[in-house]
Amino acid sequence: MKKKFLSILLVAVYVLVLVLPVSGAGLLASPAKFNINLNSSQTFTGSVNVQNTGKGTLQVSIDKKREQNNGKITLFADDGIAQWISVDTTNITLNPGETKTINFKVTAPSTINYSDAFGVLVIKATPVSKQSSSNNGIAVVVKQGVELLIPLIVGLPGPITESIGLSGQDIPWLLLTYMPGNFNYHIKNNGTVMENVTADSQINGWFNNYNIKTSGKVYPGNDYYIQNTWTPDIYDFGVYTVETNLTYGQYNGTKTITQKDNMIVIPIWLIILILVILATWIMRKKGVKSPIVIQRRKE
Repeated sequence: MKKKFLSILLVAVYVLVLVLPVSGAGLLASPAKFNINLNSSQTFTGSVNVQNTGKGTLQVSIDKKREQNNGKITLFADDGIAQWISVDTTNITLNPGETKTINFKVTAPSTINYSDAFGVLVIKATPVSKQSSSNNGIAVVVKQGVELLIPLIVGLPGPITESIGLSGQDIPWLLLTYMPGNFNYHIKNNGTVMENVTADSQINGWFNNYNIKTSGKVYPGNDYYIQNTWTPDIYDFGVYTVETNLTYGQYNGTKTITQKDNMIVIPIWLIILILVILATWIMRKKGVKSPIVIQRRKE
């Protein structure tokens, strides 16, 4: 009974550790996302409610950016849709329990083809500084901030062009047992709409075959690195072919780019075996006797 109670207590503590940092951040924003359809020169007006759910005063800043996710990291730029967005205020102060409204506008350019654009409102909050001085006169300031992203996904009418280009690829030519291999494909959306891209890698060897898939979303004008990872096991050996089909489409995959590469897989046990044979041959050639001597006992 005690062991069961202790197990339940440990699970409860673990859950609290996971939940408290999120709820203890002290900042809440709603709505969490905007999907906007605009015509040329049309303006969308929206608002976000920001609430201080913590116990201390927060200094909040609001910025507007174009989001670029390249499959590895998320980047923020000041061009594109970031220039379409305007915010009525960029800095506010929130007392504990206080809620304020941030108004913003998104105005589409007068001349632009259909384009899926991905913008964000970046809301950053930090506690108001409180300095504590030690006896030696050194002031220490500790701030723990939080950042919220409110996506603004905008679509405009016009001709739809679907075009994904393969800018380059990076495939390892040699792998060892249990050594992860990354198949990287650098693609760019040259079209006017957001594309769903799937990289389907078929790995064919002498004895085994494998299939790996990865998916991602690429917005117009953005570069994206889509990556498949494969780790050979102890039974993999020889020359392998990697055929990757990059399938893309606005909704479903309708177009495909195919890339073929070769690589060599060498098992660790083969390297060890070669080293043992080589060491034995060198010892015999130099007349070195084995340090291990087996003697038969006479009856």
